[in-house]
Amino acid sequence: DRALLWAGKGSKAVLLGGGSSSSPQNSSVASSVSSLSHWVRGIPNTTGTACHILSPLALLFYSVPAIREILLELATLDHQGAHPLLRELALLFRQVNNQIRGSGSNTIDPRPMYQAFLNHLGIEARMLGDATTALSKLIHELRQSILSKVIEATMGTGRVSTKLEGISPHRRRIKNGKRRSLAVPFSLPVDDLQETSLEDCLTAYFQPTEIENYTWTEGTYEEHDLEGFEDGPPCEVILEEWITTKTSTLEELPGVWILHLDRFTFEHGRVQPKPTKVDIPFGLDCNHLFPSLANDAASYHLTGAILHVNTEGELEEGGHYITLIPSPKTAEQQGQQQAKLWYLLDDDQVTPVTMDEARALMAGGVGENSEQSGRAVGQCESAEMRAVVLVYESCGNAAQQDAVLRKAKVELAEYLAAQEEKAINTTTDLVGRRLRIKWSKDRYFAGVITHYDDSNGKHTVLYDDGDVRTYTLSKKTIEWEEP
Repeated sequence: DRALLWAGKGSKAVLLGGGSSSSPQNSSVASSVSSLSHWVRGIPNTTGTACHILSPLALLFYSVPAIREILLELATLDHQGAHPLLRELALLFRQVNNQIRGSGSNTIDPRPMYQAFLNHLGIEARMLGDATTALSKLIHELRQSILSKVIEATMGTGRVSTKLEGISPHRRRIKNGKRRSLAVPFSLPVDDLQETSLEDCLTAYFQPTEIENYTWTEGTYEEHDLEGFEDGPPCEVILEEWITTKTSTLEELPGVWILHLDRFTFEHGRVQPKPTKVDIPFGLDCNHLFPSLANDAASYHLTGAILHVNTEGELEEGGHYITLIPSPKTAEQQGQQQAKLWYLLDDDQVTPVTMDEARALMAGGVGENSEQSGRAVGQCESAEMRAVVLVYESCGNAAQQDAVLRKAKVELAEYLAAQEEKAINTTTDLVGRRLRIKWSKDRYFAGVITHYDDSNGKHTVLYDDGDVRTYTLSKKTIEWEEP
């Protein structure tokens, strides 16, 4: 059997393939890789420490098609008016896409993106970092950009509410919180157990949780008598001790649900991984988890994950992050069925794994073998790996996503055209240009631009009748005359 071995290399874990590939099972995988490997490309780690940036980028490219498509559209327009971070992200996505298609340049250069991450997100590629934090900051920045509607329509539609309930020996208090957007990524604690599942983590999160020493503020809650105490408490009840619980309720599910599994704990002054193995399904059925939300859109399929990997002594250095995705072509051929072949993207190194191996890698564990696959996974005894970010897409999200993309592409073109017009109206390039400016009663008067004041962004116009006016041209209706 072919062994997949994690071995330490500095602060980076490397996936090595060894052993014979002549077995029927390996021949089948090799045949699939031969026909499908051109569908997947990684991103080179030019600093050796940028995996916390590259893994979120690979995840968005392969696992969130709406983000990928709108950024590729932005790269096609290649407009300088776009936000610098978006522009560099779009150009990097185009390089990856060109390699997949076998067109354009054969190189992928992430260095301009590194600089954009530093300038706009404060994330340094030359220093070790956290992939979940990088992904969260990137999504937050995208929500403030021209991609905001795409983000909101795909991963931003989830809603959650909270309720505080206090019980005393004879009274009950209720405080209903405001309905708010589901966090992206949505963080789920993982209990210190030997084994658990993603479904159990979700169920536990939405169970009532006791809050110790909570102070109830007068006027912020409703208060009622408990049954049997309508006439007041018995005389022996003097001191009220409130037991307060907090309950979160999921009210709407997102089309794309990005989950963060908190699988680390801070002990003895250092970050330690929890030993808990988490079973992560390829298909997540939220119909039985959240019966009140049951519908076709409550069924999800896994479209990607970020895995944290470390070998002995490597955790202090931050470990290493890799991306796990299903074969794009296989997923396309099978529709909503689960892809049988998955890929590990270790920066620009791409390695195929079976479904069983992918599930074992996401679950976590130290040097354990996958009995179902018949091939050893993680045979280096000191190697540890675990999924820390998951992307699930609703099985009923395709039609909505197509509509969002069509509308977003139109709005993107309109926005960039407006930015171009704005840029033209605030430069010295227009000095000497003739134009006609609209006045009242739909009358236009012709003149020439004679001066641009960089301090206030205004242009001076000398009209043909000798009148001189100063304008912010972006606020005027203009017809340009041919030079």
